[in-house]
Amino acid sequence: MVENLLNILFPPSCVICGKIGRKWICPRCKLKMKNELKYCRIKKKNKKIFFVSFYEGKIRKLLLEFKFTEKPHICNFFAEIISSNEKFSNYIKEYDYIIPVPMFIDNKKLRGYNQSELIAKKLSKKIGVECITDCLEKVKKNQKQSRLTETERAKNVRGVYKIKRAEKIRDKSILLLDDIYTTGSTVGECKRELRVAKPKKIDVLVMAKTK
Repeated sequence: MVENLLNILFPPSCVICGKIGRKWICPRCKLKMKNELKYCRIKKKNKKIFFVSFYEGKIRKLLLEFKFTEKPHICNFFAEIISSNEKFSNYIKEYDYIIPVPMFIDNKKLRGYNQSELIAKKLSKKIGVECITDCLEKVKKNQKQSRLTETERAKNVRGVYKIKRAEKIRDKSILLLDDIYTTGSTVGECKRELRVAKPKKIDVLVMAKTK
């Protein structure tokens, strides 16, 4: 109800062209982005990876704005384009929980939000799969992955995540959500820690994947 009221007082506007309407991307811009939105499901290293787009074009620009220019409302756009694709959203509905990749608390305070968590919570409301943020914690501050080689990335994330409340996800199907997939080191380390809880399965959903 509160969200509906906010939409009346502050109606959504297209994150690309700024046109005010009922959606966070207008029909015209969505049509222009048709070739960028891939909605793919692949298997890699014994896990399923769902990704919306490759890390390029308008999606790349939006992700950078979302992460680094204090535009948390862009989470609505990503939740919207995922939930609007029936086949893709039906895949997600097969899972018991969505778990966003956590940020180190100091980094989250500095940015003001965890972008993956915002998307996960909005998506949860739209498709009805519960988002949980109390089962995985980032306990160490590490270097930014973007500055490292593939080998360095794997070492950089080792031991930085910690499982909590393991009993909550035991025998459950988990969809781990992150913004960008490059080498898979981050989600791989999160999966390694989550496996301690012995869930039924853990797959990955990302907004964009590098080629």
